[in-house]
Amino acid sequence: MAKDIHPVDVFVGQRLRQRRISLGITQEDMANALGLSFQQVQKYEKGMNRMSSSRLWEIGRIVGVEVAYFFEGMTDDIATITNLRSDLHARAQVAPTALSERELRLVHHYGAIKDPTIRDGVYSLIRALNLKDGEMEDGEMGFAA
Repeated sequence: MAKDIHPVDVFVGQRLRQRRISLGITQEDMANALGLSFQQVQKYEKGMNRMSSSRLWEIGRIVGVEVAYFFEGMTDDIATITNLRSDLHARAQVAPTALSERELRLVHHYGAIKDPTIRDGVYSLIRALNLKDGEMEDGEMGFAA
């Protein structure tokens, strides 16, 4: 019989995945730093394998965050979700703001732009593509080169 996947493990795994990808670290790089296989890192990120406190501390050091980072945004009701293995709706509730790998890589590359003028221009372009009729949101100013 398959063991249950705890929703807190899924949440923590998603936080690890988001941080790892935003830093441009591959699963293989993470595995090598931990002395594990990349499959083990995959299992951590999916919540299939639970991370010990010492492992979580070690991972936090690698990705430059405190252990508390992995629990930020988690609500008490997440821990009450049951039957996570078979319920896709429950999985979506655990990590409703989880970004796709492509979105996380976009954030990583955006953050790597050194020139603030270029970074502002990229931001303005993305905002302009998403606004109708050139409307700005409240308190937002357009980019002027």
